[in-house]
Amino acid sequence: MRVAQRLCGLVLLCGVMPAQAADVAEPKLKTFTYELAADGLIPNWLALGYLPGRADEDRLAAVGGETNVTPYGGQAVVLPGTASDGSALESVWKTIGASKLEIPYYMYGGEAVTLFVDDQGQLVEDATAYLYCELESASEQELTLRLTGGEPIRIWLNVQPVPVDERARHFTGNGAQIPIILSSGGNRLLIRLENRHRDEALAPRLVEPSGKPPRDVRVSFRAVENPPAMPERYPAQDWNALISEIPPVPKSEDERFFGAHLGRIVTLLETGGQTKRPVRILFYGQSITAQEWVWFLVRRLRELYPETDIQAENWAIGGWQIHKLNRTVKHDILRARPDLVVLHAYGGSSWDWEGILQKIRRETTAEIMVRTAHVAGRDMKGYDEEGGNPIPADDASTLMIRRLARKYGCELVEVRKEWLSFMRAHGLFDRLDLCSDGLHLNRKGSILMAQLYERHFTSHPASRPWFKTVRRYEAMRPITDRRNDEIQLVGDGWNADAVNCVTSTGKDDQLKLKFYGNRVDLVMPQCAGKAKVLINGRPPSEWNLLHGTRPGSKGNVPAWLMTYYLGDNAIEEDWVLRFTHLSGDGRQYRFTLTGSRTGPDGQGDNSQLFVSNSGRITISGQDFNPSHGFEADRTKTELEPVSEELLLTWSVRQPFQDEVHGVPQREGEPWNPRYEHPYRYVTVVDGLPPGEHELTLIPVYSKNRQHFSIDAVEVHRPPLW
Repeated sequence: MRVAQRLCGLVLLCGVMPAQAADVAEPKLKTFTYELAADGLIPNWLALGYLPGRADEDRLAAVGGETNVTPYGGQAVVLPGTASDGSALESVWKTIGASKLEIPYYMYGGEAVTLFVDDQGQLVEDATAYLYCELESASEQELTLRLTGGEPIRIWLNVQPVPVDERARHFTGNGAQIPIILSSGGNRLLIRLENRHRDEALAPRLVEPSGKPPRDVRVSFRAVENPPAMPERYPAQDWNALISEIPPVPKSEDERFFGAHLGRIVTLLETGGQTKRPVRILFYGQSITAQEWVWFLVRRLRELYPETDIQAENWAIGGWQIHKLNRTVKHDILRARPDLVVLHAYGGSSWDWEGILQKIRRETTAEIMVRTAHVAGRDMKGYDEEGGNPIPADDASTLMIRRLARKYGCELVEVRKEWLSFMRAHGLFDRLDLCSDGLHLNRKGSILMAQLYERHFTSHPASRPWFKTVRRYEAMRPITDRRNDEIQLVGDGWNADAVNCVTSTGKDDQLKLKFYGNRVDLVMPQCAGKAKVLINGRPPSEWNLLHGTRPGSKGNVPAWLMTYYLGDNAIEEDWVLRFTHLSGDGRQYRFTLTGSRTGPDGQGDNSQLFVSNSGRITISGQDFNPSHGFEADRTKTELEPVSEELLLTWSVRQPFQDEVHGVPQREGEPWNPRYEHPYRYVTVVDGLPPGEHELTLIPVYSKNRQHFSIDAVEVHRPPLW
């Protein structure tokens, strides 16, 4: 759904602007005014699209040109010679608002303007779109326009082109940093975007030099009373209609094995409406894992299980093969508490694959889906199906992934074999039948990929049980069974209540549990109380269980940072690595490191191991990966000072809670039966080292009946922990 518009004013305009079409009088217009979002996002725009092709010429020349646009919502535009057949193209300026991405991508959880989808929700390929708004500023001021996402971009501010030296195609932090100067009063902003065989989303944010959004800037545009709107990026999906767009997928010879390694995730999906437990699915891989099939699959699961809260995120990194993802995985998946990891990437040795699978199995209780690669154009070279020289189904990569899937208990999607079966059944041997460029999937390929995955989400009678990896301890057991061999309720104030929970009413109450595992979740009903958390007699904050997020970039950095290491004295804070010197070939660089609480913490280079002055951050030169966007000059090998701002940023966060708070029952709300009750699953600690541990909960006593209640404790013990 599109987010609610931040409408703060609606004023009738008496004057009209000059018409962009020949002597056509404008209708009565209104000015719509909006506030910037909390992060400076420009939330509402007028949009014109979609114009075919990606030619460099001015696409609006017939109506005054790109530098002379003053549109209004509902305005019709006729562009002679613009249609793909050379005829006139008719289009209309429509309204569009920012919305949350259906599946947060690349650790960007904010809102964005999503484009290049027609009224049926289908992708519009090889197209151009324009975004327009006016920025009302109370004074002249220098600001930064942060652009995250979007394909090749051109910008005009008050008729003048604004240079865009670099940008971030994916949602990686702040993206491109573009300095602009707003004049006092109205400022006309026009952005041109293009897409390349895929949907595009753009998050334009306006901030002061301090990084905070300006308080005295508003967004406005003119429009008719009820202006038309651009189509939703995520329309309701009819799965049967979707899969009917391609020929039928042949029945798989391995269908009897589907779901054998997805017993827990399928059960969580089936029972989510009853248990109210969120189900977390993380997608990890390269650019193909960032394509539309992921959306199709997640929508299908939400269609099958409408009462289950499915939290899907896509952390794929385009172009990064498995050996690089092996380095980033600790910042992405290991502390993200996934229930399912959907993993695929190219390249890498058996050692690299073993490494990433072991890390997931060592640190999480997530089930894992891996797949063999689909058949791309390069796989067809040298083979002639009709001439009796068929493409082999079992190449070296397929055999390796199949072996490792069996070894580590992963659900294997035999994409290569089933892709070939589909191609042979329907005679699809052109490299572009299912791919847009010989490798990446077109819409048909995405529909096929989604089906190949969807078939595996089925209940299998022989799926392995998970009671040893995710162990549930019922808080009622000491009372109902008079057994204290698991949870122990210390104190006389513990009482059983109507929803099979226990509630503390005494000053000396404690709950204790000895366990083996690295993560502890509390299953809590509605309650107004709170409790202190101890692990082996110490608050979780004393266990050095902090973890760092994946580094993002600012500016055209010469290299990404795949991984870094935290010292024993790490604290929760934000970090900035600033490149100070750089060689033209991008192979040598110096940097400084600063923590938001630690302060300046040393300087180093990529030729040797760097340990920050505080010991809180360690970086090896091998931890850097050359940036694809950096334009290198191999003739320049000497270090030179950096004049622009080139930064890598990340945060160190805590996956624990020293104190847990209940959510009070709203006044007048009835106390629901157990299986309709809004239980909360709260992680209080994650990442504990191997060994036996003891959880202690100490309810905070209250005389005002703000008592602490708990239903159960769930302990996660990863298979390789």
